[in-house]
Amino acid sequence: MLIKPDPATPAGGAIIDLADLMDGLQERTGEWPGADTVDIVEGWLHRFSFAVEENLTPQVTGRAWVLRQWDRHDDDVTLWSDEASALASLAQHVRSSWDDVAGEDGVPFRPPADDRRAVDLFYESREDIEGYTLYDADISRCVLAPRNPSLSDAEECAEANSAAVFHAMRGPDDEGLPCMEIAGILVFAYLDADRRAVRVSVHLDTTDEQLVRADSTLPLLVEIGDATVFDNLTPPAPAQPTGWTARFRRLTRRTALSSGGKCRQGGGLTTPRKILLFYIGGVRMAPSVTHVTGTVAGGVEVRFTQDGIAVCRFRLTETPTQWDATAQKWRDLEPIPYVCTAWRDLASNAAESLVDGVSVLVKGRVTGVKDDSIYLSVDDLGISLRRRIAYTETSLPSPIAARPVTAPPAPQPAAASRPSTGRPGSPPAWWEQKRSANWS
Repeated sequence: MLIKPDPATPAGGAIIDLADLMDGLQERTGEWPGADTVDIVEGWLHRFSFAVEENLTPQVTGRAWVLRQWDRHDDDVTLWSDEASALASLAQHVRSSWDDVAGEDGVPFRPPADDRRAVDLFYESREDIEGYTLYDADISRCVLAPRNPSLSDAEECAEANSAAVFHAMRGPDDEGLPCMEIAGILVFAYLDADRRAVRVSVHLDTTDEQLVRADSTLPLLVEIGDATVFDNLTPPAPAQPTGWTARFRRLTRRTALSSGGKCRQGGGLTTPRKILLFYIGGVRMAPSVTHVTGTVAGGVEVRFTQDGIAVCRFRLTETPTQWDATAQKWRDLEPIPYVCTAWRDLASNAAESLVDGVSVLVKGRVTGVKDDSIYLSVDDLGISLRRRIAYTETSLPSPIAARPVTAPPAPQPAAASRPSTGRPGSPPAWWEQKRSANWS
C-alpha cells in the first residue's frame, strides 16, 4: 500500500520537498550521484527532530537504609526498611566474629548487649581490616505520567492509579505524616493522639487541572466500609451491585494481608462511632444518613442504662430488587442484613410496636460493618403501610391503647354521643362507613 504524503503537515511537506530535490538532481545529472545525494539527504534530515519525548516524572516512592560491609575479600551492599533492622543484622555479624577482637585495646571478652555499642567497639579495633557504612536514601522511580488524565477514560485512570505514590514518615521525629499522592491529590491517614482517633484528611489544592470541573469543584466520592460519607457527584453514584459483602471483604482482606497482618474473623472492618474522623480540605465530614426499608427479623431486645435510659436493638433484612430486562420482571438481589440500635423514647416505642415480620422504614447513620451485617444508629423509624394497616392511639381509641402524648384539648360543649357498635377495642361506626364508601 502506497503512502501519500499530506502537504498540509510538516512531515508531508518535507517528504514532497525531498522528492522534488531528488527529481531535480536526476534531471541535471541523469542519475543520483552518491556525493550529491548525501548532501541533499543530510540537509533534509536536519529538518527533523528524532528525540524521544517521554513524559517521565521522577517520583520518590519511599526510603531505604543502605548497608555496605567490606573487608579484604568482599564488598556487599544490602537494603533495609529501617535503621534498627540494618543495625541488628550488622550486630549479629559482629558478635559471630567477636573472638577476633576480644581482649584487644580494652575490648571486653563478651560483646555488649547494645547493638550499636557492640558494632562501634568491633569496627574501631578492625579499622584497617574491615568496615561498614549505613545511611538512608530515597527510593525513586520514573513513571510515564498519563497525558491529560480523564475520569471518563478507564485506561487513563488505570495509568494514574499505577503512578500513585506513598510518602512514609522517615521516623518518629519526622514532622510529616504518612500520605498517598495520586493525580495531585494528597490523602493523609494517621493516628491522632490528641483526638484519640484514626484521622483521614484529603487535600485538593494541588489536584491536576484536568480533573477539576467547570465550577472549580472536584467530583469526589468517599466511602468508609459500605457507607458513603461524602458524595458530590451529579447524578449520584449508582447503588452497589449484588455481592457487595464479598467485594468489600476481599478488599479488606487484601489490604490487611498485604502488610503481613492477619485478617480478623469474618474479614470485617469495624468502625466504632466517633472513632473515625474524616476531613476533606480541612472540613470535618459527619457519617452519612441513610434510609432503609426492610423487615424485622426476630424480637426487639431492650436494656436500660444505669441512668434509666432505654436502649433497644433489633435486626433488619433489606432485599433490594433489580429490573431484569431479559426476563421482563423484577428480581430480588442478595439480602442485606442490618443491626439497628435506638435510644430513649424511640427505643421504648420500638419495643412496644415492632414484632417479627413487620416491614419498617428506618432513618439512621451507619456506624460500622461487622460479621456480615451493617450497624445502624437509628434516628427515626416507622412501620411501612405497604402491606398492612397500623393504628395509632388517636386513629383507633381502645381501652388498652396508650394515652396520647398530645396535650388534652380545651373543654368543648357537650355533644351528642356517637352510637357505638361492636365490642370494646373494635373500630367505631364511622370507620366502617368510610371503608364501605371507599373513603369518599
